[in-house]
Amino acid sequence: MPVLVALKDGGSLSQKELTRRAGVEQPSMAQLLARMERDGVIRRKPDPADGRSSLISLTARTMKLIDPARAIMAQGNRDALAGFNDREVRQLVALLQRVITNVSYGSDCPPTSRTGTDPLASDPTVDPHPL
Repeated sequence: MPVLVALKDGGSLSQKELTRRAGVEQPSMAQLLARMERDGVIRRKPDPADGRSSLISLTARTMKLIDPARAIMAQGNRDALAGFNDREVRQLVALLQRVITNVSYGSDCPPTSRTGTDPLASDPTVDPHPL
């Protein structure tokens, strides 16, 4: 999914850049891209700035599927969040972002705080310990 998100607007990126954005190891990205190319999801073209590299982009067939896929995902989000108010949605997003950070960085993750860039820090209606 990170590859589709990175290339969704029709751009091209190197395998190295896709690997960096997805936060995966190079061999994993190489395997994923090979399968996506085999299935007609992506195409590779030589990188004019680096003859040893290629640029990855989505095929025309895949680009046609982006908008319908977005509509399906948006409806799924609406269904999943039915009955939540804006404050609750913000709180859920903030909590899920913290979970993603914890999973991504493990024990190297700095503790999160209720100050700085936390979008809920200034919201007195948000329970800091909802569970």
